[in-house]
Amino acid sequence: MPDIALDLAWGAAGLRAGQASSTAIAIVDVLSFSTAVDVAVSRGARVLPYRYHDATAADFAAAQGARLAGPRGVPGGLSLSPPSLAALEAGDSLVLPSPNGSMLSTLVGDTPTFAACLRNATAVAAALQAAAEDRGDAKVLVVAAGEHWPDGSLRPALEDLLGAGALLARLKGAFSPDAAAAVGAYKALRGDLQAALQECPSGREQIGEGFSDDVAWAGEEDVSAAVPRLQDGAYSDSARGPQATARDETPLRLRKGGAEDDAACGQIVGAAAATSAYAPRVPHAAQLLGDRRPLAQEDRQRILAERGSRPVGFVEFRPNAQGADAQGAEAQPAEAQSAGALGAGGHVKYLFVDPAAQGQGVGAALLEAAEQALGAPVTLTVLSVNDSGLRWYMGRGYRIAGGQLEADWEDGPAIWLTLKKD
Repeated sequence: MPDIALDLAWGAAGLRAGQASSTAIAIVDVLSFSTAVDVAVSRGARVLPYRYHDATAADFAAAQGARLAGPRGVPGGLSLSPPSLAALEAGDSLVLPSPNGSMLSTLVGDTPTFAACLRNATAVAAALQAAAEDRGDAKVLVVAAGEHWPDGSLRPALEDLLGAGALLARLKGAFSPDAAAAVGAYKALRGDLQAALQECPSGREQIGEGFSDDVAWAGEEDVSAAVPRLQDGAYSDSARGPQATARDETPLRLRKGGAEDDAACGQIVGAAAATSAYAPRVPHAAQLLGDRRPLAQEDRQRILAERGSRPVGFVEFRPNAQGADAQGAEAQPAEAQSAGALGAGGHVKYLFVDPAAQGQGVGAALLEAAEQALGAPVTLTVLSVNDSGLRWYMGRGYRIAGGQLEADWEDGPAIWLTLKKD
């Protein structure tokens, strides 16, 4: 089989010139459309690209049953700011206009098209390779969105060159000179991509406007396993499968768990570890958690979440020794709520949700049940590389109270952060 042709183009003109001869297309807009799409679809949401500053966007969103992204910085609002989209849940739809990546997405036809960024470079590269390998004349076109000068002309953007280079470096094929140059730029700066994004013009502009977190999120490499693919006018995570993109409306039931649930809990842990965004950064942790062996309850108390008869998540916790509230910890969550927080606090050891049920409020319900059973304060530990987990817990009132270095991991030292909620 001939080598897959790998090429790089810039902006709308480059897309139009190369689209007809391409087997698959990747759109790279690191700051921020592609990064925002990755964050959204990794939570099971759909993203509908739309023209920027188009007065018909609100009507389009209403017709699609979708929410419309607004300007950055509005408290609680959804926008091109990637952190703002962490609140999306499975089944949500979002219209996300932007002048670069979103606009390019509206120009593609039936060619398989993906949104790529630093966060999902490995996952999207694998999908592109698979999409192209069945064709004898295959060509992958990576389109760097770039920015625009005040006169409307294209301004090549370093962040998109690096994002394109990261993607191309993970592909196998025959590189065009432009593609090879992008790979070279990426390899030259990959030692500190965060610094490169902070110091490039687009990064300085966003930081100056108060959106340093947007740049930090965009600079994270391979923290996502999502594969945003454009189909029927919307991006969704093709790695999750269609069953995971719609909200499961089956009522959620919480019950006391026991040893009979060890096997189910082990399966949930393994599935969550296999799809975790931080697993590629700590392979040893993913291996330990991902073997799907039954998880022994030991002396911990367990609450299981079920939809119908299917377990979808669980939490395990241990009350503090002084004045532990046996009634609250043993009771089902509704009973724990009526009893109030009678305990002297405790520690949450495990909280895992099946990937197909993530983004649907399961984790929040389990954590709340554990907190009601334990009373205050509640502590738990999170790996420092688990960025999304840290943000999730801190958004629910937890703060960093300490940390511990575990030096004997195969992948190098790991830092466990202790979080506390009073």
